[in-house]
Amino acid sequence: MRPYVVLLLLQGIVTVPGGAGGFVLAGIITKKMSLTALQQIRGMFLSAIVCLFAMLAFCVQCESARIADVTSHQQAEHTDRLGLAHSTD
Repeated sequence: MRPYVVLLLLQGIVTVPGGAGGFVLAGIITKKMSLTALQQIRGMFLSAIVCLFAMLAFCVQCESARIADVTSHQQAEHTDRLGLAHSTD
């Protein structure tokens, strides 16, 4: 089995039950609290704002990844018609 197939399968195994669980949990909360449509919209907006701030806090704490020629210098080589490598510097 190819490695990307395993990763896609793992992504589906994690994502689908998580999404289904979120729908069920939202339904239970809505029913128990007898929320109106406007209250549900406000709750979704509030949870989206909380998730945004949590994501930003996570990104601020993490180190920057080294990306070639974006955050770090990497010497690139180009090939001519004969396949000979030439440095760009």
